[in-house]
Amino acid sequence: MEHAEVQLLDKKNRQRQRIIQSAADLFIQKGARAVSMDDIALSAELSRRTLFNYFPSKDELLYEVAEPVLTRALQLAAQASAGLQPGLEDIVRLTLDLWHDCGSRLGLIYMVELEESPRLAGLHAAFLKQFQSLTATASGRAGLEPGDARLAGRLVYRLFLPFLQALEPLADLDQRYMQGFSALLRSTLKMV
Repeated sequence: MEHAEVQLLDKKNRQRQRIIQSAADLFIQKGARAVSMDDIALSAELSRRTLFNYFPSKDELLYEVAEPVLTRALQLAAQASAGLQPGLEDIVRLTLDLWHDCGSRLGLIYMVELEESPRLAGLHAAFLKQFQSLTATASGRAGLEPGDARLAGRLVYRLFLPFLQALEPLADLDQRYMQGFSALLRSTLKMV
């Protein structure tokens, strides 16, 4: 491949990544439904036509942004569930690992359940099932009934990202999160 071709491919890749980052930022800030392709083009500082050359629809772009996050979340949840007797510390570690791997894009896992993308909805459902199963197992060890364990799983799922975001500015995020969220989980399981 000639130098000019390599440079062109590099430029296209950088532009594609800029589009993906701009879309991710907007999807997280406003929600995917509230963001138009025009908004993304403006944020990425390119024409609408150029945007459509890279992504023919908002659904394709949403998939490109959210799929890696959901796939990684599913992998980590499966790994945590593979332990002999997963406990609360496995849930805390899973959520912290997700934060380190995905950062602010982790917020995408909350919004895809509302979107009309079957591919993303399927990944989200698989992650949620794995996550709730892990929470139910840990909750069962805490003596909860199955219905209460499912409720605890939903609560944990909705709480972990806001908790991480609140601690984000702190230098010792990992330590504070491990201690604080573990305590929150224990108290949540006792309340249910």
